[in-house]
Amino acid sequence: MDGAITGLEQSLGLARAWDIAVWVPIVSAELGGACVLAGRLPEAIRLLEEALITPWKVDLSIWTSWLGEAHLRAGRLDEATGLALRALELSRAHGQRGNEAHMCRLLGEIASRREEGAAPTDDLYRQSLTLATELGMRPLVAHCHRGLGTL
Repeated sequence: MDGAITGLEQSLGLARAWDIAVWVPIVSAELGGACVLAGRLPEAIRLLEEALITPWKVDLSIWTSWLGEAHLRAGRLDEATGLALRALELSRAHGQRGNEAHMCRLLGEIASRREEGAAPTDDLYRQSLTLATELGMRPLVAHCHRGLGTL
């Protein structure tokens, strides 16, 4: 992960230095996503928020979900919920079924941390599992099975 982060940091520096405005939010978001996975949450949140306020809106639903994931990992469940719901809305509006599957899993993770009861959480994981299975998203299928098993 460190190698990916280093490469993305260099790319972001070049995009800013050369004033390639279209690449700054894209690389910021990708770097933010990598930082979420690495547990560098304050940096991830800053980078993803920066990416989301720019006029370039490619992959807006997934970027929003990465920010939601960062807030979830930081224990900010209300922020995570709002972002996950927004990302779900965006993915459905744009027919991004793969992203929709990820959002349902994220909402399931949030619900399980809130201890809202097994039924709504179970339904969210199952929605994600159904979509992920249809789309051949095997890693996501595994995450859904883990989440269901944990319940």
